[in-house]
Amino acid sequence: FGTLTVLTEITFKVLPKKDSTSTLVIYSENNKVITDLFDKLLSSSNEISGSVYIPNEPKNENYIINRNKVFKFNDLKYEEPFVAVRIEGTKKSIEERIKDIYKELQLKKMKTSILDFYQSKLFWEKINNLELFAETKNNLLRVVIPTSKSLDLMKYLKNNFKYYIDWCGSLFWIEVLENENTQIKEIKQTIINLGGYLTVI
Repeated sequence: FGTLTVLTEITFKVLPKKDSTSTLVIYSENNKVITDLFDKLLSSSNEISGSVYIPNEPKNENYIINRNKVFKFNDLKYEEPFVAVRIEGTKKSIEERIKDIYKELQLKKMKTSILDFYQSKLFWEKINNLELFAETKNNLLRVVIPTSKSLDLMKYLKNNFKYYIDWCGSLFWIEVLENENTQIKEIKQTIINLGGYLTVI
């Protein structure tokens, strides 16, 4: 009938809570620059806990244009596409790692800004909740590909789709117009050719 066991002592191993978080924002419209940044971040010795790319939205009235509304923060200073990099830990370690990342990614000549603790928390909540697509009635695709193929997929998407990139280039969230089933098939074949897979949400 089974064995009854009584536990007299239990040990839990827990990770320390992160003291703080900041987000380094790097602005660029150049897809090659974006994928190069992702590659460098993946091999960085500076521990990061998240990295996304938010491109401009397509000029198509069938998409809900809400990027600037969703990501309306005091320290998002420019309206162009950007990479956001989350750094967590003590305030001192965050400051040191941001300085290291500046040197590592050679950001001196690029536009950048930093979201503080409160802006960072809200920003990443919006990312995790897919708020860019919250009101859409269109199809939403979750696409996973090798990071080495992210530039190829960006070239395919151009500015014809509403999308953003997570996981340092390996996860794409792509919105496809509701009546474009043929296009979904075409995208699926493109993803397969790139060594990835997709799920329709």
